[in-house]
Parts: sequence; C-alpha cells; structure tokens
Amino acid sequence: GALARQYRANPTDHKSLLARVDVVPPSLAIAQGAIESGWGTSRFAIAGNALFGQRTFDPNRAGIRPKDVEDANFKVRRFESLMGSIWGYMITLNTHPAHAGFRQLRAQMRQQGDAIDSIALAGTLTQYSEEGERYVNLVQNVILTNNLRRLDDLQLANSP
Repeated sequence: GALARQYRANPTDHKSLLARVDVVPPSLAIAQGAIESGWGTSRFAIAGNALFGQRTFDPNRAGIRPKDVEDANFKVRRFESLMGSIWGYMITLNTHPAHAGFRQLRAQMRQQGDAIDSIALAGTLTQYSEEGERYVNLVQNVILTNNLRRLDDLQLANSP
C-alpha cells in the first residue's frame, strides 16, 4: 500500500518493491552531498537544506531559482530539514527511471551476497549530473580520497 506508493512500485510485485526499498551507502550519499552542496556551503544548502541539487520543474513546488542559469525552467528543491533532503535523495535514487541501473546493480550485489559497493554503484550515476562520466569520476574520487567507505556500516538513527 503506502510503501509501494512512496517508492512508485506495484504493491503486488514484491521483487520490484524490494529492489527499490534498499540502502544507499552512506559513502555515496556523503560524497554526492558534498559535491552537490559545495561541502554544505552552497546557497541552496544554506537557504533550502538542499544537499543534493535535486531539481523541480513544478512551479508549485518549493524551490530556489539558480542565479547562474539564464532562463532556467527549473528550481532547486527546498526542504524543511536536512533529513528531508536526505530522504528526497534516497527516494530519487530508489524510484527515478534514470537510476534503474543503480537499482539493478544493487539488487545483483544482494543476490550474489556481495557487499553493497559504493564505488561500483557510483559508476551507474551518469545521468545524475549533466557532467556524466566526469561526475561519476568525481564521486568515486571523493569517496576514495576521504576514505568514506569506512562509514558504510552506519545507519541513520531515524527516518523523517
């Protein structure tokens, strides 16, 4: 019911639902949040708790207009809290069609009993940014340079 709606899955297709309701490695989330928010210093992060640069094209949705994009037809989503931003990011990775490869690789790792590998998963995120492969390389570099994989066994204490 409600969980399937939230994750945009068919409630009778348990395999599809389980592929969407799964973890996002902390190292990946931290790396992407750091990149997208300028390590928490961007105008979007400060004014709108927007850590992940998620865009909205809905004129009725809360957001912040970018200053450096002429005739932008989008806003960067604004969130009530940092946790709301994290939750929105996780929902995006777990539901958006552009990230089907992310979900497929993660499900394959689960089926094979492998650890969830943030470096490999980052390799599927070519559509997260207009930068494509360059963005993937940057995410992987931030994970490795900052030794973020050591955090991958951690979990958030609560959900929004």
